[in-house]
Amino acid sequence: MKLSAFIILATIFVGLAKAQCPNFGKMDFVFALDSSTSTGAENWAKVQNLVTSLISHFSLAPEKARFSVFRFNRIPHRRSEIVLNSFIDDKPGMITAVYNLPYYGSGSYIGRALQHAKSVSLSESNGNRAEYKDIVVTVTDGRTYDDMLTPSNSLRDSNVLTYAIGVQPTNGRGTRNDKLLEIAGSEQNLFLTNVIGFNGAYDGIIAALERDLCV
Repeated sequence: MKLSAFIILATIFVGLAKAQCPNFGKMDFVFALDSSTSTGAENWAKVQNLVTSLISHFSLAPEKARFSVFRFNRIPHRRSEIVLNSFIDDKPGMITAVYNLPYYGSGSYIGRALQHAKSVSLSESNGNRAEYKDIVVTVTDGRTYDDMLTPSNSLRDSNVLTYAIGVQPTNGRGTRNDKLLEIAGSEQNLFLTNVIGFNGAYDGIIAALERDLCV
């Protein structure tokens, strides 16, 4: 089969798959990004690239996907947070805002970030829609000063899909995979960049969303 014919057939197949999955892309999606010193400036740039790549995969529209992005260390940073109704149909503006998120801070309180995601980021006043699927992706090394299992379970008890992307810290201490698993809720929702790379994390999240939304 010629390559051009294969590409055409693949495009048709993808189109049919999406048609058979009307819920794919109908979601309120929150990214919680660890901006503590252990992340490192180089990793922060890679995290921003990953987030913008994932956002670019979907259609931003009033009746389709919405995205929220906030950074945290000791506290979740409200001032720089991008809320769900900030860029409803402005993908370029959304991507620019992600790249403008500052990187600084010390300490990592992941539990506080997860509580913030549920009570603030996914609030109706910030653009959350009751009939859409809620998703929270936390990007961190898993090292925290507080309890994160309770707020993570609280998200899942509220029917929120939870995923974790583990980023190797620059201080040489390594990721806390046991804690990352608490955030993700299951091994199939955990993606370690030191194992599969940032590109692998992108592919993993897309595949997980297809698995969890196309049911």
